[in-house]
Amino acid sequence: MAAGPPSIKEEIEMCIDEELVPGSSGNLGIDLLAEIGLEELNGLEMEIIRRKLLVVTERLCALEDQDATWHFKEVVFFTMMVLVCIANLWLWMRQ
Repeated sequence: MAAGPPSIKEEIEMCIDEELVPGSSGNLGIDLLAEIGLEELNGLEMEIIRRKLLVVTERLCALEDQDATWHFKEVVFFTMMVLVCIANLWLWMRQ
């Protein structure tokens, strides 16, 4: 059998596989969905999109947690620096 053009399902799966690989380029899956529209998707394709959305959501939550932790560390570091400067100023004035 000659290989014809890929079906919509195959195109979506290929785009999702490409996006799951770190360092892949662009928004191919989003562009594809915008091109074909949601009316043409069946249950399997919607499940693939849901899984992709779950992966992206988990990554976003991890980044938000990392950002909150980083912000806390920055605040603690800045506070310690201000306290050290005040202590040095106080010691310098006492001499």
